[in-house]
Amino acid sequence: MDLMADIGAADQLTSTRAENAVLSAKVKELTEKVKVLTLENQTLLAEVEMYRKESSLSATTSSSMTATTTTSSSGVVEDEEEEAFVCSGNGVYPTDAAVTLSKLHGISNPLCCALNVNDTILATGGADAKLTLSQWGSALAPTEGAAKKVVETAIKIACDAPVICVGFSQDKSKTELPILAAGCMDGSVKLVGYDDLLELEAKILVADNQVKHGKYVKGLAWSPIEPLLATASADG
Repeated sequence: MDLMADIGAADQLTSTRAENAVLSAKVKELTEKVKVLTLENQTLLAEVEMYRKESSLSATTSSSMTATTTTSSSGVVEDEEEEAFVCSGNGVYPTDAAVTLSKLHGISNPLCCALNVNDTILATGGADAKLTLSQWGSALAPTEGAAKKVVETAIKIACDAPVICVGFSQDKSKTELPILAAGCMDGSVKLVGYDDLLELEAKILVADNQVKHGKYVKGLAWSPIEPLLATASADG
């Protein structure tokens, strides 16, 4: 009887171990799903924030393009439409794109962009948690597939969360590598050094004191005369 009891206990222990292995595998699978869902949630939050900004910009544009009224010498009120022209900050832009960099962030939406001080390098941040640098001017070359080549040769740097704001340092000196800052949805700020003298190269810089906010980074700006970076976050 003791032998049969021992065999039964051994079988029960083997069965329990098998069940534990199955449960461990299930826990690991669910953990991976949670990570994916968390990233998707951050992506959606970033896109919602961008949509809010776009709605605000649309309202500003509509009000700035309303016709003005003037009174003639005869006392008759006449409508006078202001001539629309492209000017930084007035909300009036061309309706037709000169060139399109398709799928620079794959199937994800680009959330922000900036040009370097020489207007030669385009940096974009996307909902795919990628920071890209590209020599956008090459896309205007009168050759077939020029824009596609720019997308294929763009440098992509992985970040920990969707990139929602980017900014280039303003220092024009060549004593050090120029720096690009990227603000992310998780509150982190990535600093990237780049060089485009011969060919476009970039690398993540490790600062002594990494910038890490409690909530997503809303904006950043470089000093025009010194290597100082200011960041703003939703954490107040």
